[in-house]
Amino acid sequence: MKRSVSGFLIGGILGTALGIAIGIFIFPYVFPPPAAVETLSAEDQSVLVASGAFI
Repeated sequence: MKRSVSGFLIGGILGTALGIAIGIFIFPYVFPPPAAVETLSAEDQSVLVASGAFI
């Protein structure tokens, strides 16, 4: 009896962990994020924000 209860609990814990891991991996494919549709205005595109030099 004790062996079957411990097996049931270990199986439940491992099954839950595996289910969460698979859910996290599959979630972006099932519910993809919306496409980015932001556009920059002409004045936003022409403003210099930063400058730099490669060495």
